[in-house]
Amino acid sequence: MKLNRFSTGSAIKDIQNGSTLSELKFKANESLSITSKGYQSVSKVPLVNEEGTDINERAYFIFSELFEMYAIDDPDEPGRKIMRIDEICDFIKGATKETCRKEDTRVLFIANFDSNGDGKLEKDDFIRFYR
Repeated sequence: MKLNRFSTGSAIKDIQNGSTLSELKFKANESLSITSKGYQSVSKVPLVNEEGTDINERAYFIFSELFEMYAIDDPDEPGRKIMRIDEICDFIKGATKETCRKEDTRVLFIANFDSNGDGKLEKDDFIRFYR
């Protein structure tokens, strides 16, 4: 859904979700209009393979693309893509549209999937988080 201030037609942004009317500086008797954002329906696919033993190829592809969106080049090892605490936090912000701090329990939970303990998630670690 899309929320607009009726008087000005300006949209209330997704990142303002959870803000009070006072924080949004609404005036007395100001109205909202609600419209559909017009998202297209996305086909649903199972996350696990037919045997139920692992994620399927499509899910692996999607999670790999997510990793690539937020990963950076490892400054210590050229050619290696990694996610550190900052990138994990950016991933959570992008996925949830919520604020995220480095000490957020969600960040720390994902960071625990670092298989070699170097403070850097590689793609296999990120995929393992989803498994």
